[in-house]
Amino acid sequence: MESMLEYTATGATMPTGAEAYETLLARAHRKTGTVAPELVVRHVLSVTGEATWPVRREALEALLRRIAFGKADGLQIVSRPAAGGLLGLYMTRRKGSPARPYRTLLRRVEPIEGSCDCADFLRSSLGLCKHLLVVLEDVASRSRAFDKARREHGPNVSPLRWDPVRPLTGPGDWLAQVRWVDGTPDRGLRRWLRPAKGGGFKLEVPATSGQRLQLVEELLVSLRGGRGEPALHALLEQDRRRIARAIEGARDLSRLRGALRTLKQRLYPYQREAVERFLSQGRLLLADDMGLGKTAQAIAACHALWHSGRVDRGLLVVPAALKPQWLREWQLFTDAPAAVIDGNPGQRRAAFEACRRGFLLSNYEQLLRDLDVVRNWNPDIVVLDEAQRMKNWATKTALTVKQLDPPYRLVLTGTPMENRIEDLASIVEWVDDLALEPKWRLVPWHTTPVDGRTEIGGVRNLDTLRTRLAGCMMRRVRKEVLAQLPARTDARIPIEMTPEQIEEHDALNMPIAQIIQRSKRRPLTQAEFLRLMTLLTTQRIIANGLAQLRFEEVWPDLSRIERPTESTLKGLSCPKLLELRELIGQIVLDQERKVVVFSQWRRMLRWPTGPRARCSPGAMSGRPSSPATRARSAGRRTSWSSTTIPRVASSSRRMPEAWASTCSGRRAPASISSSPGTRRCSSSGSAGSIAWARIVRSTCTTW
Repeated sequence: MESMLEYTATGATMPTGAEAYETLLARAHRKTGTVAPELVVRHVLSVTGEATWPVRREALEALLRRIAFGKADGLQIVSRPAAGGLLGLYMTRRKGSPARPYRTLLRRVEPIEGSCDCADFLRSSLGLCKHLLVVLEDVASRSRAFDKARREHGPNVSPLRWDPVRPLTGPGDWLAQVRWVDGTPDRGLRRWLRPAKGGGFKLEVPATSGQRLQLVEELLVSLRGGRGEPALHALLEQDRRRIARAIEGARDLSRLRGALRTLKQRLYPYQREAVERFLSQGRLLLADDMGLGKTAQAIAACHALWHSGRVDRGLLVVPAALKPQWLREWQLFTDAPAAVIDGNPGQRRAAFEACRRGFLLSNYEQLLRDLDVVRNWNPDIVVLDEAQRMKNWATKTALTVKQLDPPYRLVLTGTPMENRIEDLASIVEWVDDLALEPKWRLVPWHTTPVDGRTEIGGVRNLDTLRTRLAGCMMRRVRKEVLAQLPARTDARIPIEMTPEQIEEHDALNMPIAQIIQRSKRRPLTQAEFLRLMTLLTTQRIIANGLAQLRFEEVWPDLSRIERPTESTLKGLSCPKLLELRELIGQIVLDQERKVVVFSQWRRMLRWPTGPRARCSPGAMSGRPSSPATRARSAGRRTSWSSTTIPRVASSSRRMPEAWASTCSGRRAPASISSSPGTRRCSSSGSAGSIAWARIVRSTCTTW
C-alpha cells in the first residue's frame, strides 16, 4: 500500500483527502511511540491545511524527528497540573539538566492542542514540539488516563490565543496570529482588536515601532499572573526587547550620523544607507554584490558605535588570509583601536584579556578553539565576513558562531544563497531567527522538485521570501549603484601558497642568498647575474603555481580533460586558479559583465583558455590570430597577453574549464581596480608583480 501511494504522490497527481491520510499513516507506522499514529497524522493535516503534498510529507517527517529527539534527549516531566489533572501546565526538561524547565501547556489531546515556551515551538509551525510530545506520550501510555483526558475540560487560561502555524504566504508576522477568542476584551486592548470571522477578535498590527511596543505591553498586562499561553508570553518578551533596541537605535541615529562624519574616508550614499540601517536596527545581513565595499561599511558601523560610546569591545571574524587586508582597511578608515589575534592558545587568551576596549580580528578556525574565551570576553558587536562559511547549519563553524549572543550583529556575504535555500536560512538565522521559519517548509514550499523529492528544478513563491527577508537583509547589485561608484578602485586579494609551493620556493633561497653575498664583495659576472635572474624568475613562477613550473609535464594530460573538477585544480598547486574561478563566477555569471585577463606569462593563459575554449590568447590585442602571429607569440613569456571570456546564458554556478586561472604569491595580495567602465585585477608574486587582469563591464546585450 505504501509504495503504491508513494508512486501517486511523486507522480503528476498529488494525493489528496483520504489518499494523503493513508500515505502519511503508512509513513508514521510504529514511529510515534505510545501516541496513536492516526492522531499524529490528523494533526499534520490540520496544520498544513491546503498545502501541497511535499509540505504535508515534510511536516510529518519533522514531527517524527521531534519524537525521536525527545527520547534521545531523555526529556522528563518535572511538574504536573495541580489536583491530579491531565490537562494543564507541565514543566519539562532534559534529565539531569540544571537549566530552567520549559513551561508546557497541554490544552486538549484530541485534536492535539497545546503550547510551550521552547524556541522550537515558537518557530516550527507544527503546533507541537518534543516537550509537548513527551507529555502526550506520558498521557497516552496509560489508556484510562488518555480516555479521561479526552473528557476533561481544558485549563482556565487567558482568552488570548496564538496560532503557531505561520501562513504560507505574506509577511508572516507572528503578532497577526494572535486572537481574543472568548468574552469581552480588556479595555487596554480594544483599540487594537477587530471582529474576526467565526467569532472573537483579531489583532490589527500597528505600522510603527512605538505603537507596536504599546500593543506588546498591553498584551503582557493581559497575560499577567501566568494565565496565558507559554509560547505567547515568550514571543511578547522577545518582541519587546527587539522593538526597544530598534527604538533606541533610531533615537540615537543623529548622534551616530555625527560619528560617521569623523571617518577618515567618505562613504558613498548607498554605503551610508546600509550603515545607518544597521545602526538603527542593530542586526543586518549585508549581501551587497562583490566590489561594493562591504568591508568599508562594516568598519564605518564599528567606528560610529565606538565613537558614540555604544560599544566598548568588538570582534571581527574573517577568513585567516584576509586578516592583514582587514587591518589595512581598518587603519585607512578609522582611528578606533584594532589588533589581529594570532599565536598559540595562551597568547590568544592573553590578547583577549588585555583588550578591555577596542576591536580584535580573529578567524573562523580560531573561534572554534577560543569560543569560551570569546564568550567570557563578551563582545558588544560581532562582524562576520564571508559568512557563507556558516551556510550549513550542522557544521562546527555554524554551531559555534550561533553560540555568540552580542547585541549588535553584522553579517557580510556576497553570495547569501549559492546552491540551496537552506544555506540562506542558516545564515539569516543568527540575524533574525524568525525570518525564514519554519526551516522544514522551505524546500517543499519554495522549490520545484523534478523527480518528486530529491532533484530541484527551480524556485517558487519568491515574493514571500523577499517580503520576509526585507526586515533583516540588504542587497544591492552593481548596476543599481553604478552612478555612485568612483572612476576606479583597487582591491588586493591575498592568496596563500600551498605547502608544496612554499617548499619549492624556499629551496631557492640559499643559492639566491649566496649570489647576493658574492655581489657585496665584487661585481657579478654575466653568468652569475643571469643565474640570479633565473632563480628569481623561477621563484615568481612557483608563486604562480607548480603547474606553470612543470607545464610540459602537466599540460598534456590536463588538456585532454573535458571539464576539470575543483579537486583537479587543487592538485595543480596553483591556488590562484580557484580564486579566479570564484571571481569570474561572480563577475560574469552573477553580474553579467565582460572579463579580460592580462598576464605577464603566456603559459598562465593556457589554463583559463584550454584546448576547447571559445576564446584564445591575443583575442583582445586587435591583431588577427594568424599562424605567423601565433608563432611569434609562442614563447614562454610575453610582455602582455589577454583572454576574453564569453558570457554564458546558464545561471549555473558550475564553472567551465575555460574559466579557471590567474597567478599566486605566498602571501602576495591580488589587487582589483574597478570603475563604471573597467575593473582591473593584479596579483603579485613573492619576488615581484606577476599578473594583471582587466575586467571590462559590458554595455552590450550580445557578444
